[in-house]
Amino acid sequence: ADQCSLIVSNLVDGIDTYAIPPCQLVWSFRQPIHHNVPLLVSSALEGSLTVVGGDDGSVRLYDQRLGILSSILHHGKGICLTYSWGGECIIVSGLSDTEDFEIKVWKPTQVAQCFGFISLLV
Repeated sequence: ADQCSLIVSNLVDGIDTYAIPPCQLVWSFRQPIHHNVPLLVSSALEGSLTVVGGDDGSVRLYDQRLGILSSILHHGKGICLTYSWGGECIIVSGLSDTEDFEIKVWKPTQVAQCFGFISLLV
Protein backbone atom coordinates (compact mmCIF):
# COMPACT_ATOMS: atom_id res chain seq x y z
CA ALA A 1 0.00 0.00 0.00
CA ASP A 2 1.16 3.51 -0.76
CA GLN A 3 1.98 5.80 2.14
CA CYS A 4 0.81 9.42 2.29
CA SER A 5 1.62 12.26 4.64
CA LEU A 6 -0.56 14.49 6.78
CA ILE A 7 1.02 17.80 7.82
CA VAL A 8 -0.72 19.73 10.62
CA SER A 9 -0.28 22.87 12.68
CA ASN A 10 -0.50 21.49 16.21
CA LEU A 11 -1.33 24.84 17.92
CA VAL A 12 1.22 24.16 20.67
CA ASP A 13 4.77 24.32 19.33
CA GLY A 14 4.79 23.90 15.57
CA ILE A 15 4.18 21.50 12.72
CA ASP A 16 3.79 17.72 12.83
CA THR A 17 4.08 15.30 9.91
CA TYR A 18 2.32 11.94 10.12
CA ALA A 19 2.61 8.90 7.86
CA ILE A 20 -0.85 7.72 6.80
CA PRO A 21 -1.39 4.79 7.24
CA PRO A 22 -0.67 3.94 10.07
CA CYS A 23 -1.03 7.47 11.51
CA GLN A 24 2.51 7.51 12.89
CA LEU A 25 4.39 10.71 13.79
CA VAL A 26 7.38 11.10 11.43
CA TRP A 27 8.66 14.65 12.07
CA SER A 28 7.88 17.40 14.53
CA PHE A 29 9.15 20.86 13.54
CA ARG A 30 9.37 23.61 16.15
CA GLN A 31 7.80 26.84 14.96
CA PRO A 32 7.58 30.03 17.04
CA ILE A 33 3.92 30.66 17.84
CA HIS A 34 3.10 34.09 19.24
CA HIS A 35 -0.69 33.88 18.78
CA ASN A 36 -2.53 30.60 19.08
CA VAL A 37 -3.92 30.45 15.54
CA PRO A 38 -3.54 27.77 12.88
CA LEU A 39 -0.44 28.27 10.74
CA LEU A 40 -0.72 28.16 6.96
CA VAL A 41 1.02 25.04 5.70
CA SER A 42 1.81 24.03 2.11
CA SER A 43 3.65 21.11 0.57
CA ALA A 44 5.87 21.51 -2.49
CA LEU A 45 8.38 19.70 -4.67
CA GLU A 46 6.56 16.39 -4.55
CA GLY A 47 6.27 16.46 -0.76
CA SER A 48 9.95 17.05 -0.03
CA LEU A 49 9.41 20.65 1.12
CA THR A 50 6.95 21.96 3.71
CA VAL A 51 6.33 25.71 3.66
CA VAL A 52 4.89 27.37 6.77
CA GLY A 53 3.72 30.98 7.02
CA GLY A 54 4.28 32.15 10.59
CA ASP A 55 2.77 34.86 12.74
CA ASP A 56 6.23 36.35 13.37
CA GLY A 57 6.83 37.78 9.88
CA SER A 58 8.70 34.80 8.47
CA VAL A 59 8.12 31.89 6.13
CA ARG A 60 9.90 28.71 7.20
CA LEU A 61 10.94 25.91 4.83
CA TYR A 62 11.26 22.43 6.30
CA ASP A 63 13.02 19.61 4.45
CA GLN A 64 10.77 16.55 4.80
CA ARG A 65 13.54 14.22 3.56
CA LEU A 66 15.99 15.18 6.33
CA GLY A 67 13.59 16.45 8.98
CA ILE A 68 15.29 19.85 9.32
CA LEU A 69 14.56 23.54 9.01
CA SER A 70 16.31 24.38 5.76
CA SER A 71 15.61 28.08 5.32
CA ILE A 72 13.77 31.12 6.68
CA LEU A 73 12.34 33.78 4.37
CA HIS A 74 11.77 37.12 6.07
CA HIS A 75 8.62 39.03 5.32
CA GLY A 76 6.08 40.95 7.35
CA LYS A 77 3.20 39.19 9.05
CA GLY A 78 0.87 37.75 6.48
CA ILE A 79 -0.17 34.88 4.29
CA CYS A 80 2.08 32.46 2.45
CA LEU A 81 1.09 30.43 -0.61
CA THR A 82 3.17 27.85 -2.46
CA TYR A 83 2.87 26.75 -6.06
CA SER A 84 4.69 23.63 -7.16
CA TRP A 85 4.70 21.91 -10.55
CA GLY A 86 6.91 19.35 -12.22
CA GLY A 87 9.83 19.70 -9.82
CA GLU A 88 9.59 23.53 -9.84
CA CYS A 89 8.31 25.78 -7.09
CA ILE A 90 7.60 29.41 -6.27
CA ILE A 91 6.48 30.83 -2.93
CA VAL A 92 4.27 33.89 -2.64
CA SER A 93 4.05 35.70 0.69
CA GLY A 94 1.69 38.57 1.36
CA LEU A 95 1.34 41.23 4.01
CA SER A 96 -1.53 43.60 4.60
CA ASP A 97 -2.58 45.95 7.32
CA THR A 98 -4.93 48.92 7.43
CA GLU A 99 -2.55 51.17 5.47
CA ASP A 100 -0.35 49.12 3.14
CA PHE A 101 0.04 45.79 1.45
CA GLU A 102 3.07 43.96 0.11
CA ILE A 103 3.53 40.80 -1.94
CA LYS A 104 6.82 38.97 -2.40
CA VAL A 105 7.44 36.22 -4.93
CA TRP A 106 10.30 33.88 -4.03
CA LYS A 107 12.10 31.77 -6.60
CA PRO A 108 14.27 28.79 -5.65
CA THR A 109 18.04 28.60 -5.74
CA GLN A 110 20.08 25.54 -4.93
CA VAL A 111 22.50 26.19 -2.11
CA ALA A 112 24.54 23.23 -0.85
CA GLN A 113 21.69 20.80 -1.62
CA CYS A 114 19.32 22.76 0.66
CA PHE A 115 16.23 24.69 -0.28
CA GLY A 116 17.28 28.31 -0.66
CA PHE A 117 15.00 31.02 -2.02
CA ILE A 118 15.60 34.54 -3.23
CA SER A 119 13.02 37.28 -3.56
CA LEU A 120 12.06 38.14 -7.13
CA LEU A 121 9.81 41.10 -6.38
CA VAL A 122 9.64 43.35 -3.36
